[in-house]
Amino acid sequence: MGCSSKLSPMGEVDLYNRYNMKEFQMYKHLTKPGTVCGKYIRKLNMDGVLLWPICIVKMLQACPNIQELSMASYHYYDERGDVRDLLSNISHLLPNLQKLDIRFSQDYFDKNNSIEKLIESNKNLQITATRRCKKNNNYIEHYQDRKWLDCRICKTGRYSE
Repeated sequence: MGCSSKLSPMGEVDLYNRYNMKEFQMYKHLTKPGTVCGKYIRKLNMDGVLLWPICIVKMLQACPNIQELSMASYHYYDERGDVRDLLSNISHLLPNLQKLDIRFSQDYFDKNNSIEKLIESNKNLQITATRRCKKNNNYIEHYQDRKWLDCRICKTGRYSE
């Protein structure tokens, strides 16, 4: 299976697969010595992938020209293959990145306020993210159009301290 069978004509790769076979096949393919198709990938959808963070870093190293990256619903609870600060690695590994979607991945990415740090340090990056509401931890706030939107309870004013 060559590069042309994995890439769309627009340089898009979608790794969503309920049985997580596709993501491991793509990881093995991209990290194989001598493989160069990663440089042609412009948009990578990794929503819900089950790869270890170190595997994600290796994939992104093989795809330095990514402009749009989606890692919505990324969760990782193990210690094996973890990376200290995957979000800062992403911004360093992908210098051409224009859009980043990390919605519903706050349980992994928002350690040590990493999402806030990313937003502050990358003003020209279009980020879509979520975080736990500061007033009520059971609800989610969304970051869109360069601002945090209140969770649905705070919006309605039903939250009382």
